[in-house]
Amino acid sequence: MPASRTPASAGAIGPAGALDEAVLCHTLADYHGGPARMVIGIVLRQHLDGLVLTPTELIHNSRHLKALQAKATQMESALGRIATVQARLPGQEAKARRRALDNAVSETVAKARAAQTAFSGLARGRTLIESILRSAPAKSPTGDAVFDLRVALSMELEECRTWTSKLDAVMQLFPAERQDALSVALDEVVGDVLASPGATQELFGGTPAGGSPLVTLCNLLFGRVPMEAFGPNRLGVLNGLFRQGRLPAARAMVLERIRRQLRAPQPLGRGTAEQEAELLRTLMGHLLSPAGLTGGAAMADALTVRYSRRLEQGGASAYRRSIVGLSETQPDLICRIHYLTGVSAVPAAERHLGEVVDALDAALKNELLVENMVLQTPDTALVRQALTGAVEAIRGSALADHDRERIATRAASVVDEFVRRGRLVQRLRQIEPLPRRRIIRLAELACSGLVGDDAALSVLRQHILETVRQPPFQAELAGAQGDDIAQAEVRRLYELLDRLSQMPLPSAKPSPPATHGGTGAAFEPCGATALPTVVAPPVRGIAPPVSLAAVTVEAPAAGAAPGLCPACFVPKAPREACRDCGYPVRVQNRAGVHLLPGTRLLGRYLVGRVLGQGDSAPPISAGTNGFRSRSR
Repeated sequence: MPASRTPASAGAIGPAGALDEAVLCHTLADYHGGPARMVIGIVLRQHLDGLVLTPTELIHNSRHLKALQAKATQMESALGRIATVQARLPGQEAKARRRALDNAVSETVAKARAAQTAFSGLARGRTLIESILRSAPAKSPTGDAVFDLRVALSMELEECRTWTSKLDAVMQLFPAERQDALSVALDEVVGDVLASPGATQELFGGTPAGGSPLVTLCNLLFGRVPMEAFGPNRLGVLNGLFRQGRLPAARAMVLERIRRQLRAPQPLGRGTAEQEAELLRTLMGHLLSPAGLTGGAAMADALTVRYSRRLEQGGASAYRRSIVGLSETQPDLICRIHYLTGVSAVPAAERHLGEVVDALDAALKNELLVENMVLQTPDTALVRQALTGAVEAIRGSALADHDRERIATRAASVVDEFVRRGRLVQRLRQIEPLPRRRIIRLAELACSGLVGDDAALSVLRQHILETVRQPPFQAELAGAQGDDIAQAEVRRLYELLDRLSQMPLPSAKPSPPATHGGTGAAFEPCGATALPTVVAPPVRGIAPPVSLAAVTVEAPAAGAAPGLCPACFVPKAPREACRDCGYPVRVQNRAGVHLLPGTRLLGRYLVGRVLGQGDSAPPISAGTNGFRSRSR
């Protein structure tokens, strides 16, 4: 039988076994492969379900093949439907394809009969499967050890009269070793069973047809079946095999079934439109993750077609609107990127690449999506890995070269821009009221490599260290002595600050030479603050890292958050105190000249924060040369 096609233009399976796709097979092994068995299951579904047979058993059992050939009308109808579909391919004719199919069937029958005849002469005392496995490949009954093993397996399963008993028998035969010829044959049988709607209806306890069995199959496929209290049952064993990666052929056939049924015109649910939408959303949640879209472009096409069936207007307009609509249902930026890059490779989307580009641009400009990506995932390494994968997906998409590179560059710097504008600090202050945990999160992001731009990293480091040296923050750390969780957080904070201090500082722009003239000096505001020593409060069992004594921050690169307060990142005039946080603190009861923190003097000094003011002396600031300098 022919193999089924996986391109995006492929068709679907209807309840009556509708077939509108079948690519050519060139060798007998192709006719016996997984895609071909999927087509056999479609055109002979009623016959196979009535006998509780899988396509593998039909192909490798001469008795069942002979019985099928006796049903001339059914056999002629099946072969005619396949030949008609294949004749639609370029350069093919229906008569030629029919002759090729007849020859493949005859050759399969002869080979299965020869194998079963040869099995009658094997030694007794062991099963047929053991005899094939113990013999050398060249000494198998027909000389084809792979085919002979499948014949022996089909004969072993012949007595199983229900799908559950058949699957149980397969599970008992599964060996402990991963790389084994028997494992490959059993994997194919499992795929045949799970690709059959009749079999899954029995296995899943009478689950109604439509999208519900697909959800259960996705749970199996991705290893999400919950364990029962009395130990693993039949589905639990399958769940473990899928999680271990021991069922690759079954995985491919299950995905093919899901893809075909998504493209089918039949609804997923039997209820309201809300049920249909919920099933589609659930399936998309299984198939689309930050790691990518399972099934690639073909699955993206199937999801888009399914979404378009909800629209009143069909055709190319519905497909175009579905691309935008389906992408906007994804609240995760990485998932949205993977869907849009996947659908860009679909032939039906070639005329809609402009909409795909616009959707990608809109997603990367959506500040809420960026915020959720950065703040909703606790593990910053996973965020960095997911973002790197999304950038690679964009670069490997079917978009035009100039759009592809532009969008990939924008995606790679989307976190840097979010940090550089100060939106990260503002949003984190709103959702995390505890300063200690807020600074830990910022330090994790700074040390994770997710922020790669010098300006963004400088802004982030400056805010972290400015907050750490504040007396209220130091008092909070000192008050964490009686709480074990708080002490663990303090340890984590010291560890991150130590790593942050050891990171190479961003390269600062060299200051121009100082000019002397009249009574004044040339000032160069740089917008950064030189930080003094970070003194950690004593906490039980915790000693601050020694390297924190030298933590300082240089000036941020050019273009880093101009006009923003370096402490809270709200808009602020260059030489005015911040209205929100009061930075830099200024005493209002005496006159004096206060230089902006970060101002360079004579090319040698960098003004820091105000340390204190006496009654008559000018304010004292912390300089970068280790001495205190008075600003006059």
